[in-house]
Amino acid sequence: MKKFAVLGLVALAFAVAAFGVNAQEGKKLSIKDVMKKFPALAKKINKGEGSDAEKKEFVELAKALAANTPKKGDAEEWKKRTATIVGEAEKGEKQPCATNCKGCHDLHKGK
Repeated sequence: MKKFAVLGLVALAFAVAAFGVNAQEGKKLSIKDVMKKFPALAKKINKGEGSDAEKKEFVELAKALAANTPKKGDAEEWKKRTATIVGEAEKGEKQPCATNCKGCHDLHKGK
């Protein structure tokens, strides 16, 4: 009987660990989380130095940015700007919008 209890606890531990990993993968990234990597990747991609994995990560970060709502500014302007960034990222183009930090920060960054 003790054997079954131990096996049950081990199975439960694995289930909890697996659920935790899956929950974290589906977690929505905040603007702050995105911006930790976003500018550096945009600059690297613009220089032609980004790997395929980095370009893929950049697309995911751009989509995560677009899924957020800014602290201030017009929501429609945010959607327009982030849609442009996502489009550029998906096409693998240079990132002029993504590297123009001031353009978005003046309009949307909260203080």
